[in-house]
Amino acid sequence: MTIRWRLSVFFLQAFLLLTATKFVTGEWLVNEIWFISGLLALVINPQLLEPFYPRPIDVLVNSLVGLLLYYFAGKTVAGFGWTSFAILCLITTIISLVAIIWGRKREVSNTSQIARACTILSRYATSLVIYSTVFWLALIDFRPTLDNLFWTLGLTWAIVVTIGSINWQSIWSTMSGQPLPCKVEGMVGPSVLMISSSQIPAPGTYVSLIESNLSTDAIVLARIHRSSDIWAQVHVQDQPAAQKILRLGFVSLKVKDSGTNRLIGSVQHDSTVTNLRFLATRDHQIGDVVAVPAQGDEVLYQISSAKIISSNVKGGSHLVVETNATQLGIFRKNEMRMRRYRWVPSPGAPVLNITGAEPIAELPNPNASVRLGCLIGTKVPVFLNIDSLREGHLAILGMTRMGKTTLAARFINVLGALYRVTVLDQTGEYVSKRGYTPYNQADDTRQTGVSVLEVPRRAVAADEALKYLERLMTIAEGEYRAGTPTQRVILIDEAHQFIPEPAGLGFGAPGRDNAYKFGVLMMQVRKFGICVILISQRTAVVAKSALSQCENLIAFKSVDQTGLEYLEQVLGEGARPLLPLLNQGEALAFGPAISADSTVGITIDQN
Repeated sequence: MTIRWRLSVFFLQAFLLLTATKFVTGEWLVNEIWFISGLLALVINPQLLEPFYPRPIDVLVNSLVGLLLYYFAGKTVAGFGWTSFAILCLITTIISLVAIIWGRKREVSNTSQIARACTILSRYATSLVIYSTVFWLALIDFRPTLDNLFWTLGLTWAIVVTIGSINWQSIWSTMSGQPLPCKVEGMVGPSVLMISSSQIPAPGTYVSLIESNLSTDAIVLARIHRSSDIWAQVHVQDQPAAQKILRLGFVSLKVKDSGTNRLIGSVQHDSTVTNLRFLATRDHQIGDVVAVPAQGDEVLYQISSAKIISSNVKGGSHLVVETNATQLGIFRKNEMRMRRYRWVPSPGAPVLNITGAEPIAELPNPNASVRLGCLIGTKVPVFLNIDSLREGHLAILGMTRMGKTTLAARFINVLGALYRVTVLDQTGEYVSKRGYTPYNQADDTRQTGVSVLEVPRRAVAADEALKYLERLMTIAEGEYRAGTPTQRVILIDEAHQFIPEPAGLGFGAPGRDNAYKFGVLMMQVRKFGICVILISQRTAVVAKSALSQCENLIAFKSVDQTGLEYLEQVLGEGARPLLPLLNQGEALAFGPAISADSTVGITIDQN
């Protein structure tokens, strides 16, 4: 309750006690132990002075005052009760002294453990317990016949105690539809407040915090039900308002319609320049994108993992979903590129749902770029720059039926209109199923177009791949020296057949040495205008000498541990938990040809 309600309840209690005293004694104020203890119980209580859990120093003072009242009491009829009370006061005095003296030691020891136990025991000796006991003992001595006047005072005291134990402000607010009263317990970070009240809505609920002329929006992040109230953490969107509310100490909470409010959490500890950690207040999926405001822009993050943890709120704990996300950057519309934000988000900064953000998928493609798709669950486009691609190499990796070949066919059609593309294939799919033209040597001197070099299954694919690369390199080198270079692309489907990992082959195995040589040549051919695109289902069985030359990488779903370890080194730590959970048509993309400074999870366009 607010201080106004607390004072109102106190005056009502005092009025009832004074009225009963006037009725019984004929005086408003009397010099009786029961009357004095009753007033002390009203003043020294959780509503006004004593904390909800009395400290050892509070118990010590109340016990000494109780012993003082015992000394001046008449003790005519309730002598045994007074003696028992005095003994209990001595015990609570000793317990509180032990808690005060030994409780100051920070190191863990036998004395510190005893002190903590004494602190817990002392909490039961509240001011209401001590002074109510004095009230009843003194009342028995005052009216030993237990007549109607005795029961008048006794019933009045029972009513007074009952009135003080009820949160009348909460009842009134509920009945009248007014905002719920809350006590501000403290602050976590610059904009997260700890509050307590008899009623607090569920996490993720949007609320308004109102006090006097101040009103600000907030969201409930976490709450814990206690025996007498509810403790919660709320994120206040306006940091100066949060500080003002903290100074006020009390605030009214009103549930509001979320409307277009996108707040879903706040930045938590352990967030870094590249990783974001927050407590989710609503359900999400791995791969979803969230945003954190920064310098007038929104920094985008992609959810990579989530787990259930125990969250503490003022000594209590409950289970919440802790979410980890990897920074994608700020989308610059003028560049159509994701630029990394090179700073850690502010503590307690709001985490926003990107759903409902301005659609930008229909913006025109940048020059010399092809659109790969959009960030998963959004309309934020991601592009592949053709000029950057032809200056390096590309690897497309992932499990079967995830969309690798479909994406490769898109690249073939786009690149074939600009450059000369040769597909190395041992399955027959590109000619028989997709209708591409079979290869002949004259194709190597043409400027554009697509042809498929099918290698018979009885042949050693690694030998044929190296032979073709050396032939093409000879032609390209001559053109390079003559100053008339032709841009060429070699797309190798099932790359683990053409460039197998030498470590997985025995010494002297067919193609072992040539697979290694192919990877070494890949370091040289780019300056002659040759770009290599590798497609494979398993990273582990492709020659690392070749794979390591692919600075551009598109990774579809993968589950084998060897491949995940390699991809994690290339794509970052957020890739490992995300890759096994990708759906068909979703992939992680990274490299200088991708329109992002960091790894991005995208939904691949199907046309």
